[in-house]
Amino acid sequence: MTALIRIKYDHEVESLLMIPSRLEKRLCKIFLSQTHIENPYARKKQQENTRAQALLTSASFTTALNHIDGAIQNLEQFSLSSLRKKSRKSNCSGC
Repeated sequence: MTALIRIKYDHEVESLLMIPSRLEKRLCKIFLSQTHIENPYARKKQQENTRAQALLTSASFTTALNHIDGAIQNLEQFSLSSLRKKSRKSNCSGC
């Protein structure tokens, strides 16, 4: 399956006719469903999704997003301009 995708990709690049990625993805999905072949990228996709989930739920990611004194938890009470001012004050504390 991977070899077939590579051949199709090489053919598309050589012909200078580029298929939009959404159409290509849909065609691949139709091909896989019609031939009942297991998706060769399913395992890799699952690994990447698990990795992304681990990042998004990590303490360091939350800390990085929430570096403006709890602004993420209290976002409703801040406007964009007030967050900018608060960010500039915290970045320029030694100016």
